[in-house]
Amino acid sequence: MRFLKKRILPSLIPILVIALVVAGAVSLGVWATQASSWPGQASTTTAAPPTTVAPTTTTTVPATVKYQTIEIKFDYEAGAAQYKTWTAGRVIHAGIGWFEPFGRSEYVAGMGFPEAAEFPKPDFMNDTWMATYKTGLFCIYMLKDGWIYAYDGVVGNLHPVENDDGKMDMLLNVIVGGTGRYKGANGILIGRTPGRGNSTDVGGGLMLPVSIIKTMDGYINIPVTN
Repeated sequence: MRFLKKRILPSLIPILVIALVVAGAVSLGVWATQASSWPGQASTTTAAPPTTVAPTTTTTVPATVKYQTIEIKFDYEAGAAQYKTWTAGRVIHAGIGWFEPFGRSEYVAGMGFPEAAEFPKPDFMNDTWMATYKTGLFCIYMLKDGWIYAYDGVVGNLHPVENDDGKMDMLLNVIVGGTGRYKGANGILIGRTPGRGNSTDVGGGLMLPVSIIKTMDGYINIPVTN
């Protein structure tokens, strides 16, 4: 008995304490579970912390534009007799004729037109272009269902002036837009301007021959709207 009191019992005391603590915790858990199910007993719930959602970026993809490609050709009489002024800016030459397949047409070509403000020159008509060809007129081709806007560049001279009897230039037109049916259009034409007859001062020292035929061929892309 003396050995049991001195050696065994002291060593059992920590074990007994741990057992009592565990038993008490289990009893409290059972009591809490039962208490939460009693009628009329209020229960509390701890809300979960809010979830942080990363912001999203919406990218708008522009709609693909569909075009109708049409082969075009025009012939204008643009001599001194056809010259006229415009609402603003300076007209270099003007004419009347046919713009196939769209029908009767008139045009003006010049600088400083109000319509040109919305349609800057194409990138390739840069300083190098102007230093080489020295031209970049804005053209307005007027048709019954809208206007076509283009930049006009003389890319070479086929026949120089002789005895004040006209000349013939080779030129390029780049379509940059329009109004009515031709809004948003683009395209390219190439052609020439054979001129004949003595020069006439049409105003401001601008000299034009009696006759100029502006004749060009190419294509136009017109946006499809339906």
